[in-house]
Amino acid sequence: MNRFVFFFLMTMILPPSVCAYAENIGALLQQAEQHLARDQLMRHKTKSAYAKFKRVLEIDPGNSQANTGLRRVFERYIELAEQALSRNRQKEARILLKSATLLVNEGHGMPSEIMHIQQELEGGFGNLQQIALTPLKMTQQELERANAQRDWRREARGALYWANQGSARAQYRLGEMYSKGVGVSQSFEQAITWHQKAAQNGFAQAQFYLGIFYATGKGVPQNFSEAAKWYLLAAEQWFAPALVNLGVLYAKGDGVTKSFIQAHKWFDLARQKNPVSGLRNLEQLESMMTPEQIEEARSLTRAWLNSPPKTE
Repeated sequence: MNRFVFFFLMTMILPPSVCAYAENIGALLQQAEQHLARDQLMRHKTKSAYAKFKRVLEIDPGNSQANTGLRRVFERYIELAEQALSRNRQKEARILLKSATLLVNEGHGMPSEIMHIQQELEGGFGNLQQIALTPLKMTQQELERANAQRDWRREARGALYWANQGSARAQYRLGEMYSKGVGVSQSFEQAITWHQKAAQNGFAQAQFYLGIFYATGKGVPQNFSEAAKWYLLAAEQWFAPALVNLGVLYAKGDGVTKSFIQAHKWFDLARQKNPVSGLRNLEQLESMMTPEQIEEARSLTRAWLNSPPKTE
């Protein structure tokens, strides 16, 4: 057999292997989607959405559907952790958050998306410290690792599209990207603009972050009164970090009239939302209050609880 005929026969053999390769990836992606729909996320070494998406990336490292899938696994863990936390299931929330953190370390999620859950779980903000979740720019190493896994610019374009359509979540997401400098050039001014839009649309986390920006003077002149306004809007949706920070402002008299009674109310409400949130602040504050003041504060807490707040 001459070389030409041999080469021709070999080229006739190659396409089926290419087809098998494509079918293998397609089957893995289909299985991954099925696992994700059933919340079979990471617990099983082989029969989970995480395992299937990772296997696809071993075969095809640049597969965008697998990378997006891992991001969706992360987002589902965040949703489940928030649900567990809302039901006061701290142990369950910690387990879910541990898996979400693993995905963050692999570049499939952003640290800030788990921070407020961690803060609620950790509680105990001694010396009347605020929960400081000011988004910071990612380190070059973190950014390079994240960019190796995801197309941030494409995500930013998608967020911009939906933000312009009025989606509060997309507006918040875009503001978060500007604050970190991922997918877009870092700009606290742009971050504030988009957080403002989301906050005006009633998005509690954006309202809380605006309070942080004003309280710290990040991207805007420091203004505790303005911080108190945005914390209050988020607190009215029973967003625990905002409840804690609003209590700190009242305890210190920053931007509001100093009142241990009001501070106690907000710390106590944070504790009502989650047994550990604001607890140390509450204990520290009570050591400086009279029994009559504590009882008055508790009556305010009861009154607030009897007037159901907005839902998050």
